[in-house]
Amino acid sequence: MLPTLTPFIFNVDITINDNNEAIITYYENDKVVSGGGSVVDANSIGLYIIRDNKANDGITFVDVEFSEVEGSEEPCAKEDFAGALIKGGKAICVFDSNQNTGLTCMRFVVERDGKTYKSPDPQIENKNKPD
Repeated sequence: MLPTLTPFIFNVDITINDNNEAIITYYENDKVVSGGGSVVDANSIGLYIIRDNKANDGITFVDVEFSEVEGSEEPCAKEDFAGALIKGGKAICVFDSNQNTGLTCMRFVVERDGKTYKSPDPQIENKNKPD
């Protein structure tokens, strides 16, 4: 039997700043949101789709990295996460099994004109139950 998946769909704009970081603006239902947050449902999927507009021309996702949150005393749940590129890098799917509690740093890696850039992290927190 396949697991039940809870989808979170974000459309994104990506800007390269003066520090060579990929600054991502996240939209959910056309409203700007943080991109990070808490996950309480097992087998959640985040789908991040680069919006089709001139500012995003030539930008594609190439990877997503998961690591410990610097300075955090909470456990890291990075082993709960996996990412997959879709639509030729115009979208990326992030799967969270939410088997472990803790904070995770999630950084997107994007490419434009053959150069790669990383995003500052939206932090994801896995919880057993909602607040």
